[in-house]
Amino acid sequence: MPIICPFCTKQRFSYQAVIQCKSCQGWVHHGNRLNCSGLSDNEFIEHTIDEDKLYDCDHCISEHNSQQNRSNFITLPFLHESDINIFNAPTLDQRPDVNSLNPEELRKFVQQCKSIRKQLNSEHSTEDDFFSTQVNSKYYNVKKLNSLKPDSSCFSMMHVNIASLNAHIDDLRTVLSRLKFNFDVIGISEHKIRKGITPSNNIDITGYNEFIFDPTETTHGGTGFYIKNNLDILMRNDLKFNSPTNFESTFVEIIFPDRKNLIVGCVYRHPSSKMSINDFSNDHLEPILHKINKEKKECALMGDFNVDLMKSKDSNENDFYNNLSSYFFSPFILQPTRLQSKTLIDNILFNSLEYKSNSGNLLIEISDHLIQFLVLDGYTKELKLPETNLYKRDFSNFSEREFEDTVLNGTNWDEICMLHYGDADLSS
Repeated sequence: MPIICPFCTKQRFSYQAVIQCKSCQGWVHHGNRLNCSGLSDNEFIEHTIDEDKLYDCDHCISEHNSQQNRSNFITLPFLHESDINIFNAPTLDQRPDVNSLNPEELRKFVQQCKSIRKQLNSEHSTEDDFFSTQVNSKYYNVKKLNSLKPDSSCFSMMHVNIASLNAHIDDLRTVLSRLKFNFDVIGISEHKIRKGITPSNNIDITGYNEFIFDPTETTHGGTGFYIKNNLDILMRNDLKFNSPTNFESTFVEIIFPDRKNLIVGCVYRHPSSKMSINDFSNDHLEPILHKINKEKKECALMGDFNVDLMKSKDSNENDFYNNLSSYFFSPFILQPTRLQSKTLIDNILFNSLEYKSNSGNLLIEISDHLIQFLVLDGYTKELKLPETNLYKRDFSNFSEREFEDTVLNGTNWDEICMLHYGDADLSS
């Protein structure tokens, strides 16, 4: 009987190196084009010569994490799209997507979704209800997402936990080809591109700039962005916070000619991190939030935080949520992002509620995570600055302390004006 690799589902031949997973006992390719094992050559050697250094394949790690996070949340009823049935050849147990349900199945699907919404609403606190009324988060299939009609002034973002960009780049291209509009920013977590290893597949996507990322030092990490090629960006390495085996991040700033720039960050917190959620939030994330807040710019944070917001009543998750809320960040994904474990660990957070938005989970799994998205209507419309004659230096809006600092103590006039008039041109 041929040996089948559990990662790529292809046969193992005698000339190929393999490593056995201690959990499923499957034999995983190493050193092939897809690098199924996710190990470097040195790590592979360490595993093969050290009997105590056991190996888990990606599938078993995901299963283990799911079992750890299982809750009593209602089972999602629909036969959702996944890589099992949209990227591979048909199988006998192939699961149809929502569009293929018959009327009776569709009726049951709608009823179950109503039950899920009712349960979510009943479990939210009063504060959560406020945010849920401001955030229009839902589950979407491709047809429903394509029914949205964003105008030319919208700004759109997508996050994908891809569990190896090299292995699943064609799957991502397939998903994007089914959508009627192109997202401006696509954040990628778990790209798994290691230092010193060049992807064997072409990872470019038509219509987007070259993939922006830092190589990961681990087998399961990495963050990065695809940015639409009509957008100008600045790299914000000053905001980047990384700790191998604990968390990784990438930050960019989108340049707009008629409004303030937008900061976008992609964060991946390792599920195996030995650092507590509180230490991650307070010691590493909070300083970045503080710096962004001082710049008075809008910011979107996306990624796989591995913090289950369905457990927001628990102290650790609640502290994480409160830390973000204190800097005006709200989660725009309100439903579980992993269907098997019913956990909400992937999100897109934004520090403004003033825009009409559509957000949610796309019911396609490239890895074992759904895809998240956020569309902000009217975001790129020109913003009118206050009509103020700066030459007259009108002090009427200034406090007594500001007036004293400006006139008597010689505080920089431009800095004071910046507080009142934003990014107006003060060079005149």
